[in-house]
Amino acid sequence: MFIRNPFYAGIIQKADDFCNREEEKQELLKHAINGNNVVIVSPRRCGKSSFIGRVQEDLEKRGFRTVYVDMFSVISETDFILRFAS
Repeated sequence: MFIRNPFYAGIIQKADDFCNREEEKQELLKHAINGNNVVIVSPRRCGKSSFIGRVQEDLEKRGFRTVYVDMFSVISETDFILRFAS
């Protein structure tokens, strides 16, 4: 019998592969709905982008519009403005 390893690099696409963050997700949803700013800090490859993706899905189901902006390679304020505008 083949068992797929649930731990892999990259954005987690399927909700079934995302686990053990329901309490944190509900807390972030509450802050997002209330218009609060939140900073998520964690080492690389620990699931921040996947976590944000799950929260975005829940917000969209509730009628919110969401935008994900990847700023990893942004090198200046001008670069940010150009990327954001496009």
